[in-house]
Amino acid sequence: MSKNKTMDERFAAAYERAVAALLDPHAELCPRCARRYVTPGTRGAALGICETCRLRLQTSAYEQATAELAAVQEGITARKRRTDLKRRKEREEAE
Repeated sequence: MSKNKTMDERFAAAYERAVAALLDPHAELCPRCARRYVTPGTRGAALGICETCRLRLQTSAYEQATAELAAVQEGITARKRRTDLKRRKEREEAE
């Protein structure tokens, strides 16, 4: 038997958690969106938010990190370009 869960098993587990959250008298609404419940036993529950909001945070953090990395790489490229121009000028002046 495969270690990977099928989509049906994943859906069933998520459905059971969602129903348990709805039936729980102490269930909390997500403080970020106020539309979904914080489902116990999920990664979002550790943060006190629903899974949808957690995924949005994760996506925005990834996009921000990607943008920062691109900016750093552009800075490195620009610095290399300036250094190369400086060296060329020095060589031309030396000749």
